[in-house]
Amino acid sequence: MHILFAFMKKNIHFSGIAGAGMSALAQMAAGEPYEVTGSDRDFDRGQKQLLRRQLENLGIRICAQDGSAISASTVRLVVSTAIEDTSPEIAMARRYGVPVAHRSEVLAEYVNGSDSIVVSGTSGKSTVAAMLYCILEHAGLQPSIITGGSLLQLMKRGLAGNAFKGKSDILVVEGDESDGSLVRYKPKKGLALNITKDHKSIDELKKIFLAFKDNCIGGKDIACDATGCGNAECSAENAESETKDGMFAWNYDDKVCREIFSSLPQDSCLKGGKGCMRPFGKEKDLFFLSDVELNPFSSSFMLRGVKFSLPVPGNYNIYNAIAACAGAEMYGVSLEKAAEALKGFAGVDRRFVLIGEKNGIKVVDDFAHNPAKLAAVISALHGAGRRVFAVYQPHGFAPTRNLRAELVQSLASSLFKEDFLFMPEIYYAGGTVNKTISSADIVNDVRQAGKNAEFFPDRAGIPAAIAAKARPGDIVGVMGARDSTLTDLARAIAAAL
Repeated sequence: MHILFAFMKKNIHFSGIAGAGMSALAQMAAGEPYEVTGSDRDFDRGQKQLLRRQLENLGIRICAQDGSAISASTVRLVVSTAIEDTSPEIAMARRYGVPVAHRSEVLAEYVNGSDSIVVSGTSGKSTVAAMLYCILEHAGLQPSIITGGSLLQLMKRGLAGNAFKGKSDILVVEGDESDGSLVRYKPKKGLALNITKDHKSIDELKKIFLAFKDNCIGGKDIACDATGCGNAECSAENAESETKDGMFAWNYDDKVCREIFSSLPQDSCLKGGKGCMRPFGKEKDLFFLSDVELNPFSSSFMLRGVKFSLPVPGNYNIYNAIAACAGAEMYGVSLEKAAEALKGFAGVDRRFVLIGEKNGIKVVDDFAHNPAKLAAVISALHGAGRRVFAVYQPHGFAPTRNLRAELVQSLASSLFKEDFLFMPEIYYAGGTVNKTISSADIVNDVRQAGKNAEFFPDRAGIPAAIAAKARPGDIVGVMGARDSTLTDLARAIAAAL
């Protein structure tokens, strides 16, 4: 696969390279004829040193994020959403006339220039993308992948795990709706897993996902304007696109997906028709689910008469597998071949990863951070332990403020009366933010709902607090996004038991 950068000389610099999406793009660019450099505040603070070494092993040169890496020889500056317009690197780029591109623009170049499939949805994207990559690789299709979660099978090779360049033109991509950038992508195939309130309202998300569907297969359903999705590049043009030879599969069992997609003409993508849509789900389009067995750290089921055994737990992972199979069938891969592949699925880093077990108490690390994900993981924890000790660190002040009611409802309804919730303060990644909400507010609301909850202004006290209460048969789930040190917290809890 070849990415068509406008510039084919000298170096490209990635500002915010330690982010999941940015590091993935940098890894892909490292295989192209450029000198790739990168910087990140976390690296400057001495954090994420393993990722730094993994990037450096690919020939990527890491620099301080002070503007010194930008010079007349820099031909492109790629920035993440977290990089403020006042960044010294952006200032230096303006000084030298270096073009600045957002992460989503560069990802769109990869997506639009390959036989890509974009996995979209509020929850489950990383796992479905990983499962789909696993299936396609097992089928001998030699795919590439760009995703937000690190595949453990790639990490075992010494890679960062969130990107890999295969030998074919097939590319699996995790598409992000949180900043509206999903509408930039025009893949040949698309998956919509679910649509729930997270970073944007449901009405905004409906416009984004309909525009994304149009980008996959064409259509004239709705104009996704700048007000709807927050992306100036998204306009009525998206709704006026011509019919394409694309494929689009969506989850019939998701309420909002069904609301916006079910009234549109459907056709089986397996027939190879133009602009085909296909619903998938536990009882749709021949994906008939039966014989479900949920175990503490695995699951099994029958799908269209084919036996699946997954080394990951929970109903939500069964749905993830169904979605991955729907995507794989677009490439002609059978359910039988998919079942063979997923039997050996290694999983995704920080997705229900067992950190350790001590004195009969298990500790699990997970990326769950929005209401739907928290509910799904807590349900899986209940299947693996007697009592759940949920440790949840919100990943930002703005999303916590936006989702306060939904987070409280999810936690209060998911936790049993005998469970415990421990919350450190909201993760602060730096920059200018409104800190007028605290984890203490969520804890107080959950307490008012009758559940055990405690706020820790210093999370260093959490391991001892859990060790004092936990008993053999209990399980601890450490949950939260963005903060890579949460895994260290999970290890500290396991050590304290």
